[in-house]
Amino acid sequence: MSAPKPMSTFVAAMENNLHWDPHDPKLAGEIPDLSYILSDLRQTYKVEESKQLAEQLQSSVVSRLGTEWEGVDDLGVKEGPFYVLVGAYMPCVLVEVSFLSNSVEGRRLGTMKYQHALADGMYEGVRRYLAQAKVAKTL
Repeated sequence: MSAPKPMSTFVAAMENNLHWDPHDPKLAGEIPDLSYILSDLRQTYKVEESKQLAEQLQSSVVSRLGTEWEGVDDLGVKEGPFYVLVGAYMPCVLVEVSFLSNSVEGRRLGTMKYQHALADGMYEGVRRYLAQAKVAKTL
């Protein structure tokens, strides 16, 4: 597993409500659960399969939204030790779609049409991932 990028680790820490200072040598002692979380992620997180799933989801969602809306940016797939993924013994991803703080995306996200397009894109990404995984298992 490649080490998470410092910014994604910082974001994960914020989302997990941890006070992250990568230069603090007492970090593990002050936040004992962080060591366990990172260890668990290293041992159980199916990195390659999760990355493939994330890439299929990203590609499908961006493609689906781009057919109807302008300015749909592909921000790529990021890695990070997110608490909500701990303990999953299968490929897993955290999907974040649109920014409520972006006035255009926030308005779009409030419409059923956009929500359905997001769901369609995610469905297609999962379908592609599963089709790819079936082929890989038969090789």
